[in-house]
Amino acid sequence: GCVNYLQNSLTAEIPEHDGLVTCPPYWNLEKYAGEGIDKHKTWEEFLWDYKTILTHCYAKAKSGSTYCIMVGEWRKNHKFYDLEFQTRRFMNGLGAVIFDQIIISRKTTSKIKIMLPQAKRLGYSVRVHESLLVFKKP
Repeated sequence: GCVNYLQNSLTAEIPEHDGLVTCPPYWNLEKYAGEGIDKHKTWEEFLWDYKTILTHCYAKAKSGSTYCIMVGEWRKNHKFYDLEFQTRRFMNGLGAVIFDQIIISRKTTSKIKIMLPQAKRLGYSVRVHESLLVFKKP
């Protein structure tokens, strides 16, 4: 059966499992109760602990496990944050194989009219999607 654990993934005892469904915090764009990686001061600190969490969990994944990770990319203060790329890089480093990618539209919830003038002025695209990355453990 499916069991949902609400614990600090950095320190929790991760049980052996055959799958994981998660939407990690988008660094400091989302705030959660208690202590967590959303509280880190720098992107680099966030990425270090995010990689540590993925490594910690993946070590307990059975062969054939499926990992579904919802991620996105964003800009803040004119800097591009590539959480999707970083997630792929970390999971590839662990030996996971990309199985699928599902694009999730945020067109109806994104503030496109507010985003467009800045995107045009600064010369970048408006992102209104997230990706559900599906990995398999060989």
